[in-house]
Amino acid sequence: MGVSSMATTAPSNIRSAADHVERIESALTNLKSALFEVVAVIHEAKEQLGDDVFFKDVAERLSISPSMVTKIMKISDCPQLVERRDQIPASW
Repeated sequence: MGVSSMATTAPSNIRSAADHVERIESALTNLKSALFEVVAVIHEAKEQLGDDVFFKDVAERLSISPSMVTKIMKISDCPQLVERRDQIPASW
């Protein structure tokens, strides 16, 4: 058995490279969905509560820095990004 064939053959109890790619792609897709959900709920909370209450009672309690809130709000305020979120690659 040559070295190259050993590198591509995995024992039966170990996932193949294709299996890992599939699992990672799925996890990245879930991560992207979760990110946009977080963006939406933070945007809603900030809009409904106003800056003072949001930063004092929500962001502080969740340890979300003002700079992170700014980044999240930039995403939520970009209609092209939000509307096309299903077209964004999972690795985004």
